[in-house]
Amino acid sequence: MRPTLGLLLMPHKQRRVATGALLGELAAAGVDCRPLPADALADGSAAALAGVDAILCKLPADAGALDALERLSARLAVIDPPAAVRAVARRDTMLAPLAGAGLLLEPPPSTPPPSMPAPAPAPGPSALNGPAPRQSPGQAGLIPAAAEPPPGGPATGRAVRVAAPPQAVLLPGMDPAEAASALRAAGVGFPCLVKPLDTRPQGAGAHAAAGSDGAGLGDATGAAAAGAGTAAGAAGGSGGEAPSAAAGQHAVPACGGLEANHAMGVMGGEAGLATLLRGEFPALAPPVVAQAFVPHGERLLKIYVIGPTVIAEPRATLTRGQLADLIAASGGSQLAPLPGRASAAAQPAAAAAAAAADGGADAGGGVLGGVLGGGWAAPPPPEWALRALAARLQEALGLSLFNFDLLVPEPLGPPEKEAGEHPCCRRCGRRCNAGPGEHPCCRGCGRGCDAGPGPQLVYVVDVNYLPGYDKLGDAAQRALGAYLAARTRAAAAAAGAAAAEGAAAAAEGEG
Repeated sequence: MRPTLGLLLMPHKQRRVATGALLGELAAAGVDCRPLPADALADGSAAALAGVDAILCKLPADAGALDALERLSARLAVIDPPAAVRAVARRDTMLAPLAGAGLLLEPPPSTPPPSMPAPAPAPGPSALNGPAPRQSPGQAGLIPAAAEPPPGGPATGRAVRVAAPPQAVLLPGMDPAEAASALRAAGVGFPCLVKPLDTRPQGAGAHAAAGSDGAGLGDATGAAAAGAGTAAGAAGGSGGEAPSAAAGQHAVPACGGLEANHAMGVMGGEAGLATLLRGEFPALAPPVVAQAFVPHGERLLKIYVIGPTVIAEPRATLTRGQLADLIAASGGSQLAPLPGRASAAAQPAAAAAAAAADGGADAGGGVLGGVLGGGWAAPPPPEWALRALAARLQEALGLSLFNFDLLVPEPLGPPEKEAGEHPCCRRCGRRCNAGPGEHPCCRGCGRGCDAGPGPQLVYVVDVNYLPGYDKLGDAAQRALGAYLAARTRAAAAAAGAAAAEGAAAAAEGEG
């Protein structure tokens, strides 16, 4: 009997995952693929799972299947663990690995010892590590899996510290004074971004929208550019920092569908809190998170993880100027909601810009040119750092299929440095005039800043489970198919071994 992978996905997501390239890879590996009905576990029965060795699952928050899957996960390989998926779906827990000082990534050893040959370059195109074949717009750069670097000389190059912007949870029933106090306590200033607390579709409309991915800042640029002059934008936004509350502390009411859960708002001042808390924009009704906006030029990196494979795709992004234009267009309310990409489809200019942002590399060049070309506030981290970060997040989150958005903050010019406007000063809200690297707020927060020597600071602002790999082309689909096939075959082998062991034990008992 061939190993079988079950797809427990909503219809829209099912179509995007079960592509010809993925199904072909599974078939070549001797693995069958069976779509499962979305309500397969609704009655608490596992009958629909007979003969299934592994399950790939992504369902709405109110589908009730995650609890059932958690009970079944002892005997089935569930990709990925339901508890991990649940945690990353909430913006107060998705970036828990970056709590406090964040993650420090040290560069690998510079050279292998004389007794060891230098490792050969990994095959295939590399997004950030040397020449790559020319790619058309829309292709991303695959960063092949690499073994641990051999022991060698001391590390060279700059370390990378990965943090998350400050954020605060704003709850139903808060008044503007309470909300302002929560923002100050968390170190969130203005302007800031506002997003729903839970990223999963809920309630009415969830079934239609559940297959859509969480939109990020990289999906906002065209909408902001198109909407700034007309008091309208079209973007999705997601992100967060270290958890502001324990998982499950804040109840999330059903609010219906894709736009309600992947909306984003821009708040320019405390006046926006009153607008928000009055519920004038239902898609941004509390509970929400307010996240500090990090100026980061015109580009971000969207990093896709497929088990051991990492794919880097540059995206256009929401800029500081676009943010200011949107706030100005909001008038006295100081709150500008940006509709999701679904709404952008009705606005040709916004839709065209969003499509350009989705394109990845610049026209006429490979991803290397796209990443290191114009629009970056500072050079993005090197390939080793991206791979190391993906591995650290994979281990900490318990996920193997996800993506995350990475920002490179704008460096500060000398006049700002002299005024004490260091990145960590902005985060903690204090001003100081100490020498580079000796700022009290640097020592207090432990993150350091780019005013003096130290690690390069970058930010992760969003994590999304099982994103739209189909947007990356057949190479990514084949990588996904190969990974799912390996997981399914391993699960089938483990189940077979357990069954044989049980049969042997039973026979021994009868004897």
